[in-house]
Amino acid sequence: MVLLRRAERGWLHTLTICFYIFLNLLILVAGILLMSMVLVLQRHPKAPGLAILFLGLETIFAGVAGMFEQRRRSFCITYECLCAISAFGSAVLFLFIFSQESKIVDQFESSQFDRVKLTTLFWSAGWAFLFLFVIEAVAMFLAFLLHCYSPLNSYETLDETRQRRAFGFFGLRNDIGIAKERANVKQAKSLASKMNKKYGKWTHEAFG
Repeated sequence: MVLLRRAERGWLHTLTICFYIFLNLLILVAGILLMSMVLVLQRHPKAPGLAILFLGLETIFAGVAGMFEQRRRSFCITYECLCAISAFGSAVLFLFIFSQESKIVDQFESSQFDRVKLTTLFWSAGWAFLFLFVIEAVAMFLAFLLHCYSPLNSYETLDETRQRRAFGFFGLRNDIGIAKERANVKQAKSLASKMNKKYGKWTHEAFG
């Protein structure tokens, strides 16, 4: 029985996976920061805060699913759905912050945070939502590529396995032949040296 192994991937495939994992780490961190921002601004979140809190929690789930998605292909659809929901929510919040900035600032205004600080904070958060949307869009595209095209050649074909093993045996046979030849040459030189030491002196004395 010929056991097939996973096909070897090139450097581009490896680089794509590393970049994909890095994007999911960013998504995970972004989700944690979103939840932290809401909990710092409001101890008892209201409607806008609850929406951002839910988005942060869902973004965390998307990042975690992306980290394990390469090991279990059943996570692919789950990851795509979570990432799509998070990306949609990020885009909506980005548009809402820049179109209704005064309303959202009013919802979070308190004695601890004045209006100027909140305006600056949500202006930065708006661009952060846009950045998160772009990251998630790229991550979904990479997930699509990795899972739609990579499985076609996940394992070697039977011919590829036989060819690889034939090359391996051929290379091993060549290495054994070269090693044997070197050993014979070394042994011949050693024998010639011993013969020269043993009989060379006697020959010189006899005919010298």
